[in-house]
Amino acid sequence: MKVLMVLTGLYPGGAEKIALELTRFLMKQGQEVAVVSLLREPSGHDRTIVDALEQLGVRIHFLNLTKRTPF
Repeated sequence: MKVLMVLTGLYPGGAEKIALELTRFLMKQGQEVAVVSLLREPSGHDRTIVDALEQLGVRIHFLNLTKRTPF
């Protein structure tokens, strides 16, 4: 099964940590996981979630939306 997780951003926080743990679980079950972040890619020490997902081989897409981006 393919799973796409959509999160507002990938800055370290509760939802992001849960998404990381869920990703690890799903991948151990043989599932393919990709992640979409609505915000830009974090930098510096804020990259902990991104780095962990990349180490797992997860494809991450950043949409770089802003408050001015119309939905």
